[in-house]
Amino acid sequence: MGFNKSAVLGSAVAILFSATAVATPIQVDTGTIYNISIVDDFSNHLDLDGMKVTACFTTGSCEQVVFNGANAAAVGSGWSLSLFGDTFINPFLFSTDVAATSLTLNAWFAGSVFDIKTGIAGSPGSMSGSPYTIEDDFLFNDDDFGWADFAAESVTYSNEAWLNGQFYGDLYTSMRIEFNSAGVTGKMSFITDTDNVTFVVPAPATTFLLLVGLTGLAIKRRLQFRQR
Repeated sequence: MGFNKSAVLGSAVAILFSATAVATPIQVDTGTIYNISIVDDFSNHLDLDGMKVTACFTTGSCEQVVFNGANAAAVGSGWSLSLFGDTFINPFLFSTDVAATSLTLNAWFAGSVFDIKTGIAGSPGSMSGSPYTIEDDFLFNDDDFGWADFAAESVTYSNEAWLNGQFYGDLYTSMRIEFNSAGVTGKMSFITDTDNVTFVVPAPATTFLLLVGLTGLAIKRRLQFRQR
């Protein structure tokens, strides 16, 4: 049974205005354009199965692990990212024992996208979304669970998802969270909404251009061979 975002949107707005939020600079980057044909605004931890999660550290090394929908988590060496329930109201929980400088989530591998536009004026089929937010009072209190040790310095959403050839300004396949360059350890929680989508194959436009280039090169070589 799907979760209806509009059912809680009205009451949530009132709560949001009374919340004590941590403001984080949010940027967007066109990146690689992905084409999609269908959007379903309901998405939970099971739908994120296969999402690639990459954590980078002060040592200069990075580790990439896959989000396991059944376990509702991506578990690395000394760090983890977990989520249980619908992404519109439930937080991602990031915990690290090693000094982390960034965290990147690539939802394309799960057939999902990040919906960063609030309100219903977005891609058809997608209701209100939510960009990266840390709050103390939105439906739960972070401090009660001890998940408020650190916050992000900035967040960038990249790789636009175009619905049937049109971009509505709300859907991206990747998000990158930058922490303090000195590294952070401990725990934090954040909300960022996701939607399920159907990607059109071939997905990225850059892949199509690459194939066109390779095909042209192959034809050129054949012509050169025949002229010998």
